[in-house]
Amino acid sequence: MAGNDQVVAWRVTGQTPTTRPSPSGEFIDGWTVSFQTVLGNTGTVFVPASMYTPDQVRQAIAAQARVLDEISTMTG
Repeated sequence: MAGNDQVVAWRVTGQTPTTRPSPSGEFIDGWTVSFQTVLGNTGTVFVPASMYTPDQVRQAIAAQARVLDEISTMTG
């Protein structure tokens, strides 16, 4: 299992310009970034254009990739 103390490896597989509504109803320009983890899980994150930097994208993907990998290895 990935665990919160372990680094999850991933790679970007695509970037698409996107416009999404905000909670207040206004539209925000940004990017939908697709990624795949080393466990084979795929996901996307939306990053507003004003925050579209390598560091911000890295943080957003790392957080989502960790959750995807943790959930994919769950058993009950």
